[in-house]
Amino acid sequence: MEEDYYSVYCINFIHDRIDVLDSSPEDHTIYHNVLGDRIIRRLNLLFQLATDYRVKQFTRFKRPIIDVCMHSHENDCGFFAIKFMEVWNGESFHVPILTANRRLYRSELLFYGLYHPLNTIKKLPAGLEAYMPRL
Repeated sequence: MEEDYYSVYCINFIHDRIDVLDSSPEDHTIYHNVLGDRIIRRLNLLFQLATDYRVKQFTRFKRPIIDVCMHSHENDCGFFAIKFMEVWNGESFHVPILTANRRLYRSELLFYGLYHPLNTIKKLPAGLEAYMPRL
């Protein structure tokens, strides 16, 4: 995250790389190189300590920036980042992610958050009760 901007780093042990999923229409190559150099060593050490050194070291993995759809509205990067985490399988997106579907992705995430069983709000605002899934 950089100044309210989100991108996703996926540690891909199958291909010995860290996939960078960034929906920005701007070139962030230098930013990701600097950020990667700063955090990957620390993240690797954290994984090693948490797993008693059973996880493969990933400090030398390449960090390709994967070609993904670009967001057209600056507030959409978070929604795209969440969608990327949901459907990236280490090779590709198992369903296409389209810039034109940004409103759908926002709606899905809002619905998920509002009606998730772990949401502890007992009384929803007027008008939302009707959309609550019935089991």
